[in-house]
Amino acid sequence: MILRYKLIYLFLFIIISFYSGFFIYSEYQRTITDAEKLTQNFSKLLEIRFENILSRTISILDFQAHEYPEAVLTQSSVQKNKSTINANIQRLVQNFPEISNAYIFDANGDLLYSSDENTPEINLADRPFFITLKEKQTDDVVFSDAMIARTTNRWSLVMAHGIYNPNGKFLGIVTTLLDLQKETEFLKSFQIGNEGAALIRNLDHKLIIRHPQIESAVNQIASPQNVIRQKIDSGIYSGTLEHLAILDNVNRISSFEKVNGYPFYILIGVSKDEYLTTWRTHCYLLFWVTAYFCF
Repeated sequence: MILRYKLIYLFLFIIISFYSGFFIYSEYQRTITDAEKLTQNFSKLLEIRFENILSRTISILDFQAHEYPEAVLTQSSVQKNKSTINANIQRLVQNFPEISNAYIFDANGDLLYSSDENTPEINLADRPFFITLKEKQTDDVVFSDAMIARTTNRWSLVMAHGIYNPNGKFLGIVTTLLDLQKETEFLKSFQIGNEGAALIRNLDHKLIIRHPQIESAVNQIASPQNVIRQKIDSGIYSGTLEHLAILDNVNRISSFEKVNGYPFYILIGVSKDEYLTTWRTHCYLLFWVTAYFCF
């Protein structure tokens, strides 16, 4: 009789242990899948939003680059045309909160017109995007690295379009400032935990913005050992993976997405350890419930 009870007890113990183990494994897989779906959804959302911002901004730049005759793109014509052209630029960007300001500069890099009438007189002749557009006629928009704008003193991404006459003569540039501090605030809206990370890099792998912010890392190039960089360089522009982030040494489940048509990519990641907290709690409770009934 005692042996019979022992066998029944052993059988029940095995059954309970089996189902407990199955539950723990299934819950783990479900939690990891949820983390992957979360980062995939967030990365796609940010990619679509950023693509729309860039597309809309380029439309504004393209319009301005072909709107004004050569006669108004000199310093001698500013006084006569300033109020009208400044007002035109203001109308283009007033309902576009992501853009802090828009400007027109002459062939020497001196400011001509601005959406902000209080913009100080500055010169951009030393900026790489100005030099690129001056040296090579192109209809492409040129992007800066992340920089503190001279006109606003805020972290910004400059988008610039060259102005040329029908013969290809360089007349100046039109620019917009994408306010990166506002974009960082948007990144904060993603529910990715205390150890998660959301960021945008360009295709040179320079960091444009990141939340949580690490200011010393801005414009730093991702390490060649960075697995996301390796994926992008190999032509894989979308994916989800587990990796150890070199920048802050956090193990994350992350999704990355190249911005369609533009030289940027998105990365959204959650800390694997942090995301599994609830799963560990369930395992702990299940252990004690199992122990109570079995022992």
